[in-house]
Order: sequence, then C-alpha cells, then structure tokens
Amino acid sequence: MRHNKATVIACSIILVLFPGCTSTVSRWGGMEGKEIIDKTLPLTLEKDIFHDFIWTTPPLNARPVSFDAERKSVLQFSGGEIVLTRVSDRTVKLAYDGREYQADRETSTHDCYYNIDKLPLHQVVVSRYTPQSRMTTERVAVQKSRLVSRPVTRTRSVYDSFTKSSRLETYTDIEWSTEFYTDWENRTVWKTEWVWQNVSETRIQIPTYDVFRFDLHNGSRLVLYAIEENGRTDYYLQNIGYLAANEQETNFRGQKVDVSTIIIDSDCNGFFFDDTDRVLFNTWNPYARDSHFLELDRFLDNRWYQLQFLKENYFLQYSSDRNLRQLSVVNANSKYVGGKETGRIVFNGLPADTEIRINGKQYQLQKWDHNQLKIEYGMFRIVLSRRGFMDYTRTFEVNEQHPEIRIRYERTERAGTFVVANHGFHNWKMSAVGADREEQTVFNTDEMNLRPGKYRIVISDGQTNFSKDIDIAEGVAVRYDFAADKVNEEKMRIVEPKEFEHIIKPETLEKTETDNKKKETAIGTPIILKGANARVFGREIRITQGSKIAYWSSKNDKIQWDDVVVTQKGVYEIVCSCASTFDTNVDFMMDGQKISWSLPNTGSWD
Repeated sequence: MRHNKATVIACSIILVLFPGCTSTVSRWGGMEGKEIIDKTLPLTLEKDIFHDFIWTTPPLNARPVSFDAERKSVLQFSGGEIVLTRVSDRTVKLAYDGREYQADRETSTHDCYYNIDKLPLHQVVVSRYTPQSRMTTERVAVQKSRLVSRPVTRTRSVYDSFTKSSRLETYTDIEWSTEFYTDWENRTVWKTEWVWQNVSETRIQIPTYDVFRFDLHNGSRLVLYAIEENGRTDYYLQNIGYLAANEQETNFRGQKVDVSTIIIDSDCNGFFFDDTDRVLFNTWNPYARDSHFLELDRFLDNRWYQLQFLKENYFLQYSSDRNLRQLSVVNANSKYVGGKETGRIVFNGLPADTEIRINGKQYQLQKWDHNQLKIEYGMFRIVLSRRGFMDYTRTFEVNEQHPEIRIRYERTERAGTFVVANHGFHNWKMSAVGADREEQTVFNTDEMNLRPGKYRIVISDGQTNFSKDIDIAEGVAVRYDFAADKVNEEKMRIVEPKEFEHIIKPETLEKTETDNKKKETAIGTPIILKGANARVFGREIRITQGSKIAYWSSKNDKIQWDDVVVTQKGVYEIVCSCASTFDTNVDFMMDGQKISWSLPNTGSWD
C-alpha cells in the first residue's frame, strides 16, 4: 500500500475487509470480565441484614398481619405455617416448625424499617471513603518501535556476456525491519485515590418503631412491627435473615477480590429465590475505615439486583439446596462459552430513531451492515427503544437449528420518557418504582420509557444514592438536570408508522440478500491488517506506539503485509483510517487488483 504525494501523513492502518455485516453481538456484551459459567458455592444463613448491611439500604418489605378475635394470625412461610399469638400488648408468641418463641415489645434504635417507600429523605454528614481524581506526572513504560538494519548475505545470478553463461555469486545486502522495545517516559495521567473524609449524602430518615424480635433455631430472625396510625395499631412481619456465599475472583485489574453474594427474602414468604427477591455483590464497605476499595467485574458492587432482572437480562438463575447449604448459579449460556460459532440477526421495518440494546450493550447499524449483525451462538434479550413508546423486547436463542433470527419492529403502546442529564456517572444504574411497586431498571443508560403515572426514580453508582419523585405523562419527555437539580418537561413529536415505514423498506432487505447471494458474499470475521504486523519500506516511515504508521513522507514509501490469507470468496469493503495535513491519494493493491482513493486534509496527524 502506498500514497502518491510527498506529504507527511499519520495513518492508523487498520484495514478491515468487511464480508457482509461487521458488528458481532456478544452474549456477555454489556458486562466486563469473564462470562459467568455454572458454579456452586457454600452457603450460610445469617441473622440480621440491617445490622450487617444497613448502609446498602436493603429493599426489604414486610407483610401485613391481621389478628382474629382470638388474637391469632396464621401465615404461610417457607412451605409451612407461622402462628402468631398476641399474649398481651407487650408480648407476642410465634410458633413455627414445631417450636415456639416469645418476644417482648421493644423500641428500635433507627436500625430497621418496614416500608422504605414511606421514609423521607434528608441530608446527613457521614465519614466514608470517596474517590479523588487528579492529574499527576508518572514515569511509565511505553512500547515503541524503530527501524533497525542488519547485513544479510544473498545469492544472485550474474550473466557474463563474453562467455554467454551465468554464474552464482554472493553479496552483502542491508535488510530493514521493525524492532519493538520498551522505553520509559514521563506521562501526565489521571490518578484516582480513595480518601477518608466527611461528606454530605442524601439518605432515608429511619424513625424508631415498636418491634418484637424472634430469633429462630435455623439462625434467621423475624421482626414484627407494631405501627400506630390514626388511633389503631397495624402489624407487619419481616424476615431480616439473609443468605451469604463467598468466593474469590480476579478482576480486570488483576486484583484478587473476595466477593460475597448476599440474598434477601424481599417479600417475607420464607423463600429466598423468588423473582422479586434481591441479590447484592459485596467486595468492600466504603463506610468502614479498615476496608479497602476493590473494583468488581460485571456488576455494580454494593447494589441490589432483582433476581428476575438477572434471569431476564443475563440468563442467570440462582437457587439453593433444600437445607440452604449450597448456592447454585446457572448461566443458560454456559454451554456456549468458549465456542466460536456465529449466526446473524436481521432487522426489518426498524425506525431510524430506534436504539438497539442486546444483552445490555448498545449496537448501531452501519450502512454496510445491510440491516443485519453477526451474533454469537447463545441466549439473547433484545430491547428496541424509541422515545414516546414502551420498549419492544424479545428473547431468542441462536444455535445450529436457528442460525438466523429475524426481528421485525412492532410498535408498542404510547408512553412518556424520563431523561437524566449532566450526572457525570461512569458505571451506574437507574430504577423507576411505580405506585404498584413494579420496578424497571436500566444500567448506564440516560433515559427510560415509562407508562403514565407517578414514579420514584432511584439513581446510584458506587458513591452516590439519589432519588426523585416524578409524574410521567403520555407523549411527554421529563428531563432532569442532575447537576442543577431542575426538571423540565417538553412535548415529544411522535413519529407515526406511515412516516417511518419508508426509512427501511422490507424490499431493500430482500434485494440486499439477493445481491449478496449473487456475489457469494460471506459473512465472517473481518480481516484486520494492523500496522504492528506490517513491513515498511522507506527512509523515515515507521510504526509507532498504538500500531500506527507515521512519518510517511515520500510517495515511494509503502507498507506491506505478507501473511494475509482470504479463505472466503466474496465482495469486500475496504476501510482505512488515516490522517494528513495535506490532500493526498492512497493506493491499495492485492493480487494484482488496485484500488485508489483520495485523502483530504484532516487538519492534524491525530
């Protein structure tokens, strides 16, 4: 490959020959770290989630309890029955699993709550670790490359015109090659340190309650709340015991991390693995002086996930044995881990303003994709989002029997849209809890479509917890400026089907597929020609850090790849990413074929 004008250009030579579609959808695309495979972990039943993890604000609900004329109440719990008996206003007995327990009324010390939705928010000053980022100069190792020469002995044929014969002779030549080496440079980098300091936080304000605490023989604890309102006393039962499983993982920084998986019985029915129950992945406590920050792969640490969310979005199923001694984690995609097979997903009738998310990762169709994406074998959940409409979702599996999945967009019911701006979060989640307690959660996404109604929006990352009460109306976008703490509403322009059906016509897709078959275009892995694998020819041209070709100052300079093997027949598109301070031309040659294109002045070499 050569350029045709004696100008200095910097060229990031990553040539990608695209057979068909270019983007590949990954099973684990929206997560960092290695894909989870099936595993079992030792499990223990602990007594009090509030005592151990109240700083995570456990989303634990309590069940209403109604006493009959005999001052008794019977509740279904963990496949059996709990019988509560009010001996007096100060004493309550509990019978469960053939045993009887008795508790006296006591006043809680702001250390538990029966309904988090009823608690007000307030600002408090707390001591905790917080991240402090600053620019600093450090001496770092940098990979570099340089041209080196070495003498080589070659043999050539020499023709003698007098004797009219040829003879072989040896001679010494100079061969140039690229050498990679490590150098040390002073670089300005961002450095984050965790500092113990006093900060102001928004927290729930927990009052005191009259409670009865029952410590069960299996190690768990039940709490009965006596709530006096409007001249009457209402009772609520809560299971504050929790399950804990521990393991050690290596995160993407190479650190060994002790991870605790914490599971709570959110609906107080004695079962820990209902869809509405919650799980938390804990690596450290930012409010403990003797704790240290260790970043967790895949999920946000110290954040509560609904088991249904993990099952629907990441195909993870949590369960245990009957005695709660062993935790089982099953990934429906475990059988595909390590495989290299791919299929494709084809879109039809997709409006131009649609956002595509598959297994938590956003994808964008390019013009050369022809409305299709390569996709690994496995289970997937696709979410198609458009402002003003509820999300379109579908779950499917790609395998040998179903290597091609077709998605035809279907318009969903009208909705409103909530948008958060100027928040500055890097890894975060946003949940919307409706009046019916139905919850919708998104991760690292600035907006969500909601049915009309009242919602509490909860936003959290590793350092900040925040909530906001909003009203959602059909066709209205509610924009919340996080930094300014201001809410604006605007009417959205809803694009009807008759206005967008022409954007991606079904016949366009069929014509593309027919053309591809005629050209025998193969859908395979892109062939990437990196600068690090190239040979360079010229006096100054060289390969720099980051696999870039630079100092390309002569039209006689060229780069060459010797080991390119194209195994699939078809029509390929060539993409070259270049930068230049002058207008110039670039030639690409392969197997006797030559393609030329113009490179305009980009204004810099970066």
